[in-house]
Amino acid sequence: MFHVPGTYSGGETSSYSWTQTKSEVELRAKIPADAASSVKCSFEARKLQLSFASDTIAGELPAVVVVDDCLWSVESEGAAKTVVVALRKAVPELWTRLFAADAPMAEAPRLLDGLERKAPRSKQELLQEEQE
Repeated sequence: MFHVPGTYSGGETSSYSWTQTKSEVELRAKIPADAASSVKCSFEARKLQLSFASDTIAGELPAVVVVDDCLWSVESEGAAKTVVVALRKAVPELWTRLFAADAPMAEAPRLLDGLERKAPRSKQELLQEEQE
């Protein structure tokens, strides 16, 4: 499978984790094996509601998503089950929180794959390097 770098950090709680690209958010939550048939997920422009077994992950999103391009699925790996929710961002940007009520991340989202771009060196730095 072809992979384009550009996955950034998101966050993690005791019940789920999330990562993002500039145009999409992916939320992953482990679910009990017998709860796969009870998963319910709904999307609104600024709202997500995910429930399974007795757990609920819900809240207002920090920005608008394209509801028709959002989807969810249940992945199985042996006996382990994970619900995966993909949210398409209406405006390509990095989010500093998954839900509007969450505290912002302590540091800016960092690139998880690929190479970080370095800021170009200044003319002064280039001249100094040549003189050495």
